[in-house]
Amino acid sequence: MGGAVPGWAPVDQDQLRDPARRPIPEIVREVFSVYGRHLEPILVLTAVIEGSLSLISLPYIVVTVQIILAGLQSMSEMFRSPLSGQTFRAMADIFERFRDPVLGAYTGIVSVAPLASAILLSSALGAYLMSNEPADRTASGALRAILRRWAPLLLPIVALAAILAVFTVWSYGLSASMFERPLFSTDLSDLWLSFALSIVAPVVIGVAFYLVVRWVVVAPALVVEKIGLRAALARSAALTRRRRIHVGICLLVVGTIWSLLGWLVIAPALLIAGVIESAGGGPLLAIPLAVYVIGRIVLAPLLPILIAILYRDMMEAGPAAEPDTRNDASAPPGWGSLS
Repeated sequence: MGGAVPGWAPVDQDQLRDPARRPIPEIVREVFSVYGRHLEPILVLTAVIEGSLSLISLPYIVVTVQIILAGLQSMSEMFRSPLSGQTFRAMADIFERFRDPVLGAYTGIVSVAPLASAILLSSALGAYLMSNEPADRTASGALRAILRRWAPLLLPIVALAAILAVFTVWSYGLSASMFERPLFSTDLSDLWLSFALSIVAPVVIGVAFYLVVRWVVVAPALVVEKIGLRAALARSAALTRRRRIHVGICLLVVGTIWSLLGWLVIAPALLIAGVIESAGGGPLLAIPLAVYVIGRIVLAPLLPILIAILYRDMMEAGPAAEPDTRNDASAPPGWGSLS
């Protein structure tokens, strides 16, 4: 590793880009710059990948918005009559809908859609921007490149969806049973379980984010370097070592921008769709749903482009240097001293 990556401007060996040294605003600006320079092929790739996932999840999204609207109505009832048994019955009805195993499985599949989109798009953009094969450097070629690597890309997503489906059915069933009970009669074991989950959840989220940062460039490595899943995991771990704080901050910054833009465009469209559906639906429902799908297609490339940039930077710079306690000046830049 080390040296210029195909598809990007060459960089002098003495000034290799290292994501741990580049200012975060500079990286964020490059995300939008790459988006603008390659707008058409990026939107084609996103329309195929994110558009397909959006259509798969669309029925669930509409149902979820209806549940949210019902929850908001129940919360307004709760504020007016906080000790009302009818309010808790309404909350139980909301969670009761998820006890259906089919809906639970559907929930598990849809919940991994953003992750699936990021993985497939980052691998497709990696092929489009960095592949050594000219045939992969088009939108259709990048799609063929990820289809050739479908097993290591998709099988972990399918496994995670199955796990989350089971967890969703259990968790919503537990919540429904707690709200079904009379006020102040909740079983002590349920309270302890809720307390344990509130303690474990932040730990699980922290560990999950660490793993995302550690393995952030696995998808492009799979497609660009044509290596196996285990080798790609090891490659990503080596490239992100001693850079994970900076990489994590980059992901958080771009993710926050994506979330804010999503709240401005996607969330209002979903709320309008939920209101129209609750009122009986009709042709007008197609307008907010189209805005929702188009909004997801336009915003989806931001994080995958960042991942492609990070992968390029770390491939050019090589693994981060280990601290050299022997002051070995002969060690190659980016690799540290050799024993």
